[in-house]
Amino acid sequence: MGVVGERKRRSPDGLALVVLLAGAALITLPFIFKAFHLDDTVFVWLGQEKLHDPFALGLPDHGYEGNFFSLYLDTHPPLFTTYLSLLIRLFGGAYEWGLHLGMVIFPALAAVSMYFLARRFTGSALVSALLLIVTPGFMVMAQSVMTDVPALSLWLAAIAAYVYGVDREGIGRDGGVERERDESEQSRVSPDSPFWVSRGTAQMGSTRLLVLAGIFMSLAVLTTYQSLSLVPLLFVYALLARRINMKTMLPLLAALAVFGAIVVYYLAATGHLPKLSYSIGLNLGPSFLANKILAIVSAIGGATIFPVLLAVGLLKGKKDYLAFAALFAALLVLFLMRVSGGEYTPIAAILQAVFYSAGLLAFYRFFSTSVDSAVAEKRTRADLDNIFLIIWIAGVLVYSVLLLPYASTRYLLPMFPPVVLMFIRYSSGIFADSKAWRNFAVAAVACTAAAGLAVSIADYRLAGVYRDFATTQAGELESQGHQLWFAGEFGLRYYLEQNGGRYLTSDDNSPQPGDRVVLSHGLIAYFISGELKNRLQLERSLEYPSAWPVRMEGAGSQAGFYDQFHGNLPWSLSTDPVETIDIYTVK
Repeated sequence: MGVVGERKRRSPDGLALVVLLAGAALITLPFIFKAFHLDDTVFVWLGQEKLHDPFALGLPDHGYEGNFFSLYLDTHPPLFTTYLSLLIRLFGGAYEWGLHLGMVIFPALAAVSMYFLARRFTGSALVSALLLIVTPGFMVMAQSVMTDVPALSLWLAAIAAYVYGVDREGIGRDGGVERERDESEQSRVSPDSPFWVSRGTAQMGSTRLLVLAGIFMSLAVLTTYQSLSLVPLLFVYALLARRINMKTMLPLLAALAVFGAIVVYYLAATGHLPKLSYSIGLNLGPSFLANKILAIVSAIGGATIFPVLLAVGLLKGKKDYLAFAALFAALLVLFLMRVSGGEYTPIAAILQAVFYSAGLLAFYRFFSTSVDSAVAEKRTRADLDNIFLIIWIAGVLVYSVLLLPYASTRYLLPMFPPVVLMFIRYSSGIFADSKAWRNFAVAAVACTAAAGLAVSIADYRLAGVYRDFATTQAGELESQGHQLWFAGEFGLRYYLEQNGGRYLTSDDNSPQPGDRVVLSHGLIAYFISGELKNRLQLERSLEYPSAWPVRMEGAGSQAGFYDQFHGNLPWSLSTDPVETIDIYTVK
């Protein structure tokens, strides 16, 4: 794989950071009027609740997935919703443009942190950082009001600060790194690094960076519970660097202490441990886990680097290309055979074969390279870096499969940075000529950005369906003194409640004859009582077509960006309606 320092010609840090900040603005600002979507709505409600009670841990008298809760506890630590409440107060209300504008800081932090992290692990820091922020998965979630990108940005800031801080621990003894380290270790913190200092001040710099790492780790744990994964991950880095001491362990202990404080606070305030999920229970059945793994492979192949360029950057010679072509052909035949049964459309079958083959290649290449590094007789710095990066990937993979309720592209965002870093390290070794590498890097960023933009537009349109429906249909449906009811969550609920709609729980039979009930045709799950269901008569269905062919969710397109239940493709191409909303009259 490519080694740090192989490419000496780098953009100056100042110019590179300007480019990255401009990139973060370009992927977010055009979408600031996007409707609140999926879990955005819960976070917005929690932020609004904290305007009245800054220490609120949930929503009083709130229904979710058909169930009623006297107190619906937040399933995340309190930091993010506290930040949203500040934005709501600042902008004078929960306006889409205001909250989206306040979220721009997080993709900017992620881009800058990835840049410095990539300077440590690759010779193409700007390319690495740009690739990360234009991936479809990152770009879509950067336009949300959810915790995924904020948490990832804090992850990256914590890891970058910790890596540089631990590396500096090796400077200063005998005028350099410890004698037992191999010679290549001396470039672990190179003179052209933005964190380079003289040997006399190295230890002081290390302390400051480790303090900064502890702060970012603590903020990450205050944002998502999954951020506790940073503790074992960074312990592994210190272990590989042979820098296990009290100084390097304190940031990890700080993060654990913050989590402990959260647990104690929840116990004192509610008498219960923090709530982690209200969604479906954890399914460890073999078939469900297998499908979850397949969805993850598909997401890595289709929602990270543009799949064709991902494959090209990981294939070395003729044998590699022939083996990959055989894999793709086998997968293509397999999925085309399922077209006749109606499970796949021809285009969805082709995309599934592309995404699976690219994802499988990425996992194979990264794991095989890391195994080679692990069994090397004399491990170099590059070998240790490979081991660290694959442990990062494996850690996210393990908790995604075993601890999260289902596969979702957004749950995999913490895996995106090491995937990009390992891709750059490997592909830069294939394209050894500087001109060839530059052309390939430009193509990879451009094609990935085009895919990210296409998927972002599709998500913008999907999110807007529910706002459009509520603002154009709710008044008409409530005419003549009849009440409008609905079942379901997310944007449908948020905007219908704003326009007078009332939420149905699974045991609510109160709708009267002549009332209207609104249900999503297929994208948003709903829970209503059997008695009420028998009293519903379909009045009409409103289809929301779109000339934009990219789809995010839908069984017909096999797209399941947000969950595996609609399909294993992170995105697809289809002419099906974006959404269909059914309107029923109560008999």
